[in-house]
Amino acid sequence: MARFLPILLALPLAGAFADTIKLKSGETVQGKIVKSDSASVTVEVQFSPTITDERQIARTDIAGMSMDAPDEVAFAKIRDITEPATALDSKPYQALLDGQLKPFLKKFSYSSRATDVKAKIAEFEADVARLNNGEVKVSGNWYDKTAATAEKYQIEAAAALAEMQAQIAAANFPGAMNAFDKLQRYQNSTSYADAIAPARKALARLQQQLDFAISNLAATKAQRQAAIDRTPAEQRADIQRAFDAEQARATVIAAAAQKNGERFFTMFAFDEQGLKSMQQAAQQLATQLQTVNTDKLTSGAKLVQTASNELASNEVAAAESTLTELRATWPEYEGLTRLEQWLKAEQAARKPTPDAAASATQATRGMATAQ
Repeated sequence: MARFLPILLALPLAGAFADTIKLKSGETVQGKIVKSDSASVTVEVQFSPTITDERQIARTDIAGMSMDAPDEVAFAKIRDITEPATALDSKPYQALLDGQLKPFLKKFSYSSRATDVKAKIAEFEADVARLNNGEVKVSGNWYDKTAATAEKYQIEAAAALAEMQAQIAAANFPGAMNAFDKLQRYQNSTSYADAIAPARKALARLQQQLDFAISNLAATKAQRQAAIDRTPAEQRADIQRAFDAEQARATVIAAAAQKNGERFFTMFAFDEQGLKSMQQAAQQLATQLQTVNTDKLTSGAKLVQTASNELASNEVAAAESTLTELRATWPEYEGLTRLEQWLKAEQAARKPTPDAAASATQATRGMATAQ
């Protein structure tokens, strides 16, 4: 019989398990081997998203086992870490350096993987130096200190959009909506225009998840109670405490999010208060999104891109026409003044200087005299 252990974890456990046991029945058990003797093997396996259980398996039922070296297990968790695509300061880099890369090096300095980790640390620290010097990075593109200052509004908007896109790609729809809430501070940016369509789709997905979880609340609670009832009487108190701890964790997460001004947070299928709070916030956001003039934003964003391309290509007359249209279509666009200044600079560069004009006049007169 498996002995239940109410172990609370801060993160999902799937990535933490490195030992694999194949049973003669064909089943594969993944977990962490915590005890082994001639008669059986005890494996720590996932019981729920935040609780683990210990499963005892008889040796006679085992077809094969594989165990990874500790440093290989640890390296597998950080192997695919890449530099943040967006960073307005060094915090995203520092979190990876101090939270994952440097701890590996400290614990497994002997590992054959240490050289790879040192190289990654050096790359990250080089980027940290750039960020600390005033540069910023958005969607993989670096902006020097001057550009970062001039385009601060647009860059911060682009960073919020990149965060929203990353959360959508990870199917973290509460996180995506929090990122969109940040982006709403920058409604006169092209990033806001680009965010409306994916935000609507992500919000619809979130609403589906919330509606499903709320409609199944009774069943979820019944399943949790059934899990307690199936457990031997002497262990029920431990399970109840574990479930209570899960509920407390959900409450803490919701409170922390709301304290930070975030309307959406991690979903727990049993957390009725949290689910209904997010359902209400999602409905409010859906109503708000219905009022957004997407035609104006989409047309305006296209004109901004067109004008920028024309100015970069020195197509001054075309850029002048495009900016005239942009002023009429989206006069609130935050970067409009800078585009107009760019246009004036290009126009000034094309005007002949007084000396050049005098030389041209003298040349014309000379040609007339010669004739």
